Amino acid sequence: MNELTMLIGGRDRLAADGATFERRNPLSDVVVSRAPAHARGCGRRRGCGRGRYPAWAALLPGERRRRLLKAADLMDQRTEDFIRVGVAETGAMPNWYGFNVMLAANMLREAAAMTTRIDGSVIPSDVPGNLAMAVRQPCGVVLGIAPWNAPVILGTRALAMPLACGNTVVLKASEACPGVHRLIGTVLQEAGLGDGVVNVVTNAPEDAAQVVERLIAHPAVRRVNFTGSTHVGRIIAQHAARHLKPALLELGGKAPLLVLDDADLDAAVDAVAFGAFFNQGQICMSTERVIADRRIADRFVEKLSAKAKTLRAGDPTDPSSVLGALISKDAAQRIGALVEDARAQARACPWAGMPTRDPAAGHRRRHRAGHEALPRGIVRSGGNGGARGRRRRGGAHGQRQRVWPFRVGIQPRRIARIVGGPTDRIGHLPHQRPHRA
Repeated sequence: MNELTMLIGGRDRLAADGATFERRNPLSDVVVSRAPAHARGCGRRRGCGRGRYPAWAALLPGERRRRLLKAADLMDQRTEDFIRVGVAETGAMPNWYGFNVMLAANMLREAAAMTTRIDGSVIPSDVPGNLAMAVRQPCGVVLGIAPWNAPVILGTRALAMPLACGNTVVLKASEACPGVHRLIGTVLQEAGLGDGVVNVVTNAPEDAAQVVERLIAHPAVRRVNFTGSTHVGRIIAQHAARHLKPALLELGGKAPLLVLDDADLDAAVDAVAFGAFFNQGQICMSTERVIADRRIADRFVEKLSAKAKTLRAGDPTDPSSVLGALISKDAAQRIGALVEDARAQARACPWAGMPTRDPAAGHRRRHRAGHEALPRGIVRSGGNGGARGRRRRGGAHGQRQRVWPFRVGIQPRRIARIVGGPTDRIGHLPHQRPHRA
């Protein structure tokens, strides 16, 4: 079991009252991490990174780059530790955590390369003989709030660029993976960034709202970076606006995939299965709706159902498992309720994990209510566009959509009308047959 501490001012800190909370493995229910249950230490001057800010901001850009590059190398070296802790805390597959660490280490390298790219501008002046310039300066302490579903990637991303720009950071660890996020802090501390440059605070789930509000309100915190659900993002934005602090939000989506009538169905099925089930569907841009042309919809559903039945979910440490576990029993119960609702109201439900072709309105409303980050898919049939396609959009959340197959002549505006938003990912495979006009 991991006995964790917060990282505040370069020191290991417990909660002021000694309180802790436990994170249990979602499959075995065994306690895998125990962490401080409150983040009162973040209210101290050094605890929020302000005490170290002047020294880190004044550091020469080449030296900041050197330390960030060292942190990237150390993160690569700790890959097995991240996998061990992450698999135990979240039930995700080892290959997912290996990918997380690889990408996060490269994010640190990208940030390191930016330390000498921070520039300003020359502004025209109406005063004769005067030269006006705009110079970029570090803003101070940046608060990063990262989720559990891609914890190494998103935790590192919340910190990397602020550090490169000369800011100090506070990472509020997710209650679902405190050990993973604490390990990010350990790596950066061991890389020699300096005491108080990176701080990691933890809290029990029931204290999250209070802790976040207190952190945003802290006078040392100048910027907020949040990745998570649309619902919580609104709350974060309201707190930040109340204190006139800029906030950067990346929120959950409801990502559809449009399968056209001339698609290579086998390739499209592979793409949908990957998009919908990778990391057990617990990714903000997972494929959650498939809009298939009515001429190929039945064959597509048949192939997709057969594919889904081959995806064995189980213990992530079992080599025969293709998928790992959901983050919690509550998540499993929510997806189970959606499946049962689909069975009750839909015309067809070919596989319990893939509801459903053209479900009834009741299930549609439930599905649109919010991004669940759960493994499921809805296949709906329709034409290649027009009024029937426009019914597919809806919901108070962001969207990222994909189109299959890639077609040079297809109009992005037409796709946007069908799926209800900008299309930033076009699905295709190198071996896919070209479209014939």
